Amino acid sequence: MSSNHNELLTRFLFGTRRVRLLQVRDLEDWIDRDALLRDDTPEPPYWALVWTGARSLANYVEEHVACADRSVLDLGCGLGLTGIVASLKGGRVTFADHEPQALAFARANAELNGCCGYRTQQLDFSHDTLAQRFSLILGAEIVYDRPLFPVLIDFVLRHLTPDGSALLADAHRTNTDEFYRQLDARGLAWTRTAVQEREDNLPLTVHLVTVRQGER
Repeated sequence: MSSNHNELLTRFLFGTRRVRLLQVRDLEDWIDRDALLRDDTPEPPYWALVWTGARSLANYVEEHVACADRSVLDLGCGLGLTGIVASLKGGRVTFADHEPQALAFARANAELNGCCGYRTQQLDFSHDTLAQRFSLILGAEIVYDRPLFPVLIDFVLRHLTPDGSALLADAHRTNTDEFYRQLDARGLAWTRTAVQEREDNLPLTVHLVTVRQGER
């Protein structure tokens, strides 16, 4: 993917690490107009947004998470921001998303930042199973759809190595209390750290949630 009028180059700073990111310039260009013509409800292009939770998670990975020589899954990667930071810290990253357009941007952004040893994978976590397990699973703002809470937990458990962990950013855009009740019901160990951010000039609390197998 080469930069054109539909793309916008932005820059982020996490500690001393600079990350460049190609973003969608105009979200309307990515609406499924065929679905609109069929009177269907098109899926909003969530992948095209740099969510505040993704920035929080990327910063946390930069400052606190060892990634060198670890297998890393960036689940629902969108534009690839969090996975790029993990890759630049030495992780072997798989960028996974349901949307092929997201994977195209993630691939372009990984190349733009000089990432090595990564791959991309089109994936629907509600149906698909990958052939490998991962030491670290990253997910920025993927906990929001209540019917999918048990499906997401099942996917994470199937794909974590026995000593691995999942690190999720939850900005509480929906009520996610049930997700944590289900973690408890499954006997999983989890911890939560609050990070104070600002979004649209308003305060926003993002919780960074670490999930492991075993009792809390």
